[in-house]
Amino acid sequence: MVIIRVLFLTCALIFLFACTDSETRSSDVPLTKKEAELKAGIKLPVSGNARNIRFHLSGSTQDWDLYVSFQAGTEDIQRIIASETDRYVAYRKSLRNSVPKVTSFAAIESEVFSSKLVTNPPKWWQPKTIKEGYFAGSLDPLYGPKFWVNKQNSTVYIFEHF
Repeated sequence: MVIIRVLFLTCALIFLFACTDSETRSSDVPLTKKEAELKAGIKLPVSGNARNIRFHLSGSTQDWDLYVSFQAGTEDIQRIIASETDRYVAYRKSLRNSVPKVTSFAAIESEVFSSKLVTNPPKWWQPKTIKEGYFAGSLDPLYGPKFWVNKQNSTVYIFEHF
C-alpha cells in the first residue's frame, strides 16, 4: 500500500511539474538571423537576408507560441511564405490529417486578426497597424503559420502555435 501511495505521489508531482514548466525566449531589440536563432534555440522562419528580426517564443512541452517580425525584400518574403506553408501542408499530410486551408494572399481585414492568436502578443508585434499589405498562410484558427505583410516597409509579422 505504501508503494502505491509513493508511486501515485511521484506521478502526481511529475505531472504537475510538466504542466507548469513553461519557458520564454525573446528579443525585443532587432537582431541578425544568426543572433536571433542562437538566442531562440530554434530555426526561425526567416531568410538569410532578413534584418531587424524580433521574436518571442513561449510555451512548454508540446504547446508553443512563436511570434516573429522582420524586414526583407519582396522575393524573400514570398519565398519564406511559400516554403513555410508548403512545409506545414506536407507535415499535415504526413500525419494523414486533413489538408489545412491556406491562402496565398488575402486583403487584410479585421476578421483576419480575431481568434487567430492563442496568447497575447509582445508589444512590438503590430500587424494591426498595417495600412497596405496582405495576409497569407493557414486559415486554421489555432494551427499553422500565419503571415501579415506590410508592403509599405517590407515588414513581416508571423504567428504560429505548435
